[in-house]
Amino acid sequence: MMDYKTIINEELIEKVYLYSFRKLYNKTDAEDLAQDILVEALAQLRKGHEVHSFYSWFWALAHNRYCMFLSKRNKAPSTMDINNVEIAKALYSEDSTKDSVLASEEIHELNYAISRLSAQHREIVIMFYLKEMKVSDIAGVLDIPAGTVKRRLFDARTNIKKEFNNMNNTGKSAYAPATLSKWGNGMAPFSQLNDLIIDQILISCRNESKSINELASEIGVAPVYIEDRLTHPLNCKAMKIDASGKYLTDFCIIPEQVKHNTEYKAGEIYSTIGPEINEILLKKKDYILSQDFYGNTFDYSYLMWILQVFVCIKYGEMAEQYNEKNWQGKVAATNGKDYRLAGSFTLPNEVINRDKIVKTFGSNNMHETFDHSMYGKLHYINWFRDRPFSNRDSQFMINASNMPLILKLIDSNGTATLNSIEEAQAANLISMGAIVKDDNKLKVMVPIIPAECIEKIQTSFEDLLQPLVEKYTNKISRMADEFLLPYIRDDLIEEYAHYVLRMYFWILPYAMYWAVHEGKTLAIPEDYSKTAAGVYIRIG
Repeated sequence: MMDYKTIINEELIEKVYLYSFRKLYNKTDAEDLAQDILVEALAQLRKGHEVHSFYSWFWALAHNRYCMFLSKRNKAPSTMDINNVEIAKALYSEDSTKDSVLASEEIHELNYAISRLSAQHREIVIMFYLKEMKVSDIAGVLDIPAGTVKRRLFDARTNIKKEFNNMNNTGKSAYAPATLSKWGNGMAPFSQLNDLIIDQILISCRNESKSINELASEIGVAPVYIEDRLTHPLNCKAMKIDASGKYLTDFCIIPEQVKHNTEYKAGEIYSTIGPEINEILLKKKDYILSQDFYGNTFDYSYLMWILQVFVCIKYGEMAEQYNEKNWQGKVAATNGKDYRLAGSFTLPNEVINRDKIVKTFGSNNMHETFDHSMYGKLHYINWFRDRPFSNRDSQFMINASNMPLILKLIDSNGTATLNSIEEAQAANLISMGAIVKDDNKLKVMVPIIPAECIEKIQTSFEDLLQPLVEKYTNKISRMADEFLLPYIRDDLIEEYAHYVLRMYFWILPYAMYWAVHEGKTLAIPEDYSKTAAGVYIRIG
């Protein structure tokens, strides 16, 4: 039996409502129809209805329920209300069809076509057809020439007929939206851009600028909704307006399949980076353990979870500097924003071919900063929140509340007497692997490293990393140029050079995959949800 609980999710429910509203243009009716579609789908799935292609079956069912909904509603055909006036019937009769009897669906499609007029065209249509104002009076009210009024009326009528006649060929993304994945750093405006319609706009405008009407036609919603949705991406500079007054996405968006293929090819190029990084860490072992930080007596394979990050950060910095020479004088130094953003998209019904497995190990940096009276700024850092650490650290393991306990145990070598609150905190940290009982002592398993010590350790890697930087950087750049540059607009080359390309100098996922799965050079925990591996506290 199909697992309908995971298939019929919030995203599908939203799409069903948009589908229903697109058909009926009435909030109450759309809600009723959406509920009817979902209930019928659930009923059939629960009965064990055999479904080979879920989405084909589902949208066919949705159309059938829509037709049934119309037949049961037993209403006279109605028109959409725009600014409290009806315009569909007036415009349609103007086209010498006064005696035509329109089917309910045709009326709704006509309303849909009208709704896709831009704001300035809708305003003139209402004045001329509904309020029966003269062209000269409209020109006076809007303070525009009479010729402009006539031209806009002509454009409006032309657009309505065009949209009405081609209704079945437009707005496909309203039924099956494309998917956009975004990533970035700095003050990336993710919350402002987390919107299904905005995603469709950004994807649509990734290669060429579009007018509001062009976007409305492609996305399948009224221009008024497009106008509203453009505010956020324009304010945060994720979009811009070009010289023609059209809208253009202002960051790099590439096909998801291309992104996957590029990552796979990078993995092939970095196939030997894992053992090379491991060799560097082994050569620097004595030097690293001689540094003054809490944790320098830990098992080295346990510390290497963190040291892998340190050496890969230094490699990335060096590779970026090395590659920067290729772009000097060719691109601007910055993008003028306080963030970096990029994305990848998957088109409706597109199936990404992931037969080629990308050998990477997930990393997802998590920071928490708090003040301490003795040490000043303390930074709790967890580099590994992705699989297989997915169940760890849903909240911060170390925080301002339990940090005094951590320092108390370290200062007392794990023998301090704890009060009831500290005992509860210790029990919680033991359950997460941040503290272990060792010879009746409570041993803190989170390294605490001063910032200057980290800098010294990373600087010590430079001489051994330089040959690797020279070996890999140009190969990666040439590969990325071949795979990605065809999808980058000329005006976004700076974004490509300083952000998209630099992502492929981040070798940690490739080095970690080898260390965990192939070289097995790290201390592998029995339970990934109950370990502090890869977690540390930076002082300063």
